[in-house]
Amino acid sequence: MLDTQRAAAWYRIQSTIAAQAATAVAGLWDAVDPDAIGPTWRALLPTAVDAVAQTSLVAASGAPRYVAATVADAGLDPGPQVINPSKLVDRRVIEYQLLMPMFRALRRIEQGNSVTDSMVAGRNLAGLIGAQTTRDTAREAVEVSMVAEPRVDGYVRYLVAPSCGRCAVLAGRVYPWSSGFKRHPRCDCQHRPIVNGEKPAARSTVEGAPGSYFKSLATTEQDKLFGADVAQRIRSGEDISAAVNADRQMWRSNYPASRTVGDLPRPIVNAVMNQAKGDRAKAVQILNGYGLVDQQGKRTVFAAQRGKRLRPDVPRA
Repeated sequence: MLDTQRAAAWYRIQSTIAAQAATAVAGLWDAVDPDAIGPTWRALLPTAVDAVAQTSLVAASGAPRYVAATVADAGLDPGPQVINPSKLVDRRVIEYQLLMPMFRALRRIEQGNSVTDSMVAGRNLAGLIGAQTTRDTAREAVEVSMVAEPRVDGYVRYLVAPSCGRCAVLAGRVYPWSSGFKRHPRCDCQHRPIVNGEKPAARSTVEGAPGSYFKSLATTEQDKLFGADVAQRIRSGEDISAAVNADRQMWRSNYPASRTVGDLPRPIVNAVMNQAKGDRAKAVQILNGYGLVDQQGKRTVFAAQRGKRLRPDVPRA
């Protein structure tokens, strides 16, 4: 059976850091003057960017330890590559994203919504962006770490309920190391690296197969997480994967691998794989060119010997 204890611990760490980012940014939004939304939010923006950049870096910095620990759990020595997570944190990208709450609030006011409701909408989006940017940066760091670690064969998509239908039908799937991570806004799924040809116990989520997970939910939760129409079709007997039929425009991995803001292509691994065409050595070389991988660096976070489990830093459940 595939051990998910470390993945569960990693998930909890990322959830905590993402919540800190959301709290920090939403708290700053509370200082916005409803009568001068644009000027006051722009004045607070550098502080908000600082907060998200800091949490993103903290979250991403743990990725090499997480991947190395998973390798050591399998009784193998982690490879010599290390990554530079600071390269994944681009303040221009964060600033661009954090302008969205301001635009949302102003747009809703223009559409005739109350100022109070519009400010709440802006606050909610600000917190969401803070949390999601932090999660996404950490996942990018894990992806880069897995590419740079030759002992990682691939990964299992790991989630902890409650999860939406789109994530539920993908949970437990096995992907090769070169495959980018499909995610949509608010997605909090994680990678569980596969080492040395490990296999999951079943095509399943942590809690059970997608169909079992759906049946474990109350009707109201089924409607909320899967959508009322989709949930009803599943209850009527339609295959869960066919019923979900996720809107692929929401998947980030299908977005163009470029942005007008920032130096790195996004999603990074997808763009690198398009250039490397599955060649791992070339992929690492490209990542090194971006300043993301230091092939000469010595791994200092763990000094594991073959057959020994690594401890702390990325704790086990």
